[in-house]
Amino acid sequence: MMLDLIEDDDAVRLSTMALFESYGLKIRSHASARTFLSVYKTSDCLLVNQHMPGLKGLDLIAKLREAGDNTPAILITGCESALIYRRAAAYAVPVVVKPVRFDDLIEEIESVCRAFVPAD
Repeated sequence: MMLDLIEDDDAVRLSTMALFESYGLKIRSHASARTFLSVYKTSDCLLVNQHMPGLKGLDLIAKLREAGDNTPAILITGCESALIYRRAAAYAVPVVVKPVRFDDLIEEIESVCRAFVPAD
């Protein structure tokens, strides 16, 4: 399974990568949504931080969906709001609130990937 982590906080990004790699998952990390978009091809799942400078997490997901990319995604945020939940629901993207237990995040990844049905 190939995961893409889009997270602007270096410490969070590096520690999350190390955890996933220790679990045996392949992960690519990106310090911003724009950096991710400049190199993105395909992924099994996207882990997207909401609050980043420039392009926010939900705005990134909106761009991907508008381009026809329905890759499973999980939005990660430290600030819950009804607006975030409504927008995420419109894209069928679950929201995970920081801090998150690693086991819970793995369960969420497995859940969204199981539910994903690729377009023909």
